[in-house]
Amino acid sequence: MSRDLSQQVARMAEQVTADFKQALAQALARLLGDDAAADQALADSAAVLEGGTLAWRLDPGTLMAELFCDIGLPELAYTQDAYRLALEANLNRSFPGVYIGVHAESDRLVATSAVPAVLLADDTACVNALTTLATHARHLREQAAPYLQRVPGPAPDRAQA
Repeated sequence: MSRDLSQQVARMAEQVTADFKQALAQALARLLGDDAAADQALADSAAVLEGGTLAWRLDPGTLMAELFCDIGLPELAYTQDAYRLALEANLNRSFPGVYIGVHAESDRLVATSAVPAVLLADDTACVNALTTLATHARHLREQAAPYLQRVPGPAPDRAQA
């Protein structure tokens, strides 16, 4: 009996994985407007949305679709300010379902979200999950801009932050 249950769970996990991958491919084609760009994003497990790099993975153990979107790298002198902003956003649930953390290797601020993959088996739901995280990350980038390393351009006005 437990062997049958294990086999059913394995088949279900395979189906959820296949459905998620198909919905993700369709969602990326809709978002990126180009099948070649969607194929490349699938191969890279990442795409640029709302001005930030959005990456995803499917955790095979939990069947959770884990989504990550880059916010930026804090300037050394303003690291505590950037972290405070992230902690306050998490504490206040300013961006429901999104948590801000620090990437362990790069020290970049990252917005994260996790959704059961079975809920993203529909390409519209997948589009919504991807765009919601990317949009929240963009808003976070805008709020944290005074504390982040910048691409060449005018210096930010830190007094407003």
